[in-house]
Amino acid sequence: MESGFCISKARLVVAAGVLVLLSIAGGVGHSITKIHDGKKRYYRIVTTDESVKEDRMERRVFKTTEYWYRVKDGELHGDPVWIMEREDKNQTGDTMKSLFYIDPKDFTMIESEIKLYNHDGRIIDDVHSYYRNVFQPLPKKAIHPYMQPLAFQYLDLNQGTSTKINTVFSPQFAGMGIIAKVEGEETITVPAGTFECVKVSLEFDMESLPGIIKLLPSLLVQSVMGNHYAWAEKAPPHALIKSSGKLGGPGSPNMAEELVKVE
Repeated sequence: MESGFCISKARLVVAAGVLVLLSIAGGVGHSITKIHDGKKRYYRIVTTDESVKEDRMERRVFKTTEYWYRVKDGELHGDPVWIMEREDKNQTGDTMKSLFYIDPKDFTMIESEIKLYNHDGRIIDDVHSYYRNVFQPLPKKAIHPYMQPLAFQYLDLNQGTSTKINTVFSPQFAGMGIIAKVEGEETITVPAGTFECVKVSLEFDMESLPGIIKLLPSLLVQSVMGNHYAWAEKAPPHALIKSSGKLGGPGSPNMAEELVKVE
């Protein structure tokens, strides 16, 4: 999960974490019109593989155990935008606060601000990125991994549909593609309640993997990454309800991300 804090050295591990955390889906038969309700949604991340006592491949500087997000209308440089707020916490009470400014016409990221604080409030890092000034134009619907709960409502949730999503970790790196395939509908129960959902499987787009990794057999790469799934609520705004897989990257234990409450 790249956040601008010296994570580039573990890019493949980061990408694997993003794979399962990326909420991918969209309104069934919906138009291009975007929907948001301004509510805060709270999530927790828990280990589901009790046989694994140590996450040996965990290399992230900041390991999220819970977070909340919400989306609201706003302005940036005089233009209307969506503003996504997100606040992550780790097991020791440190905090990461993120703002993403999104073009509401085509769901393109414009700017982001990510600040990391330790548990006593002292700032550790402060990164402001400008995605319209990148060296190469971003593909449409490119998102930062921390925007993942917002991604569901922009894609087609019809049975059997496959869609490629481009995730952009920072302006210094090219985006990485993830293929989302709608597998069906399920009723999911999480701490926030019971929801009618669409189930989506997630796999890397092999052509977008870095360097020598793309030369490896796809079955080998996918087996190391593990099986990843996400469940989006059928009802608008198609929020993330649950995701599961190796959230910490290759070799990490199986984990689940679950909706805890909505305010």
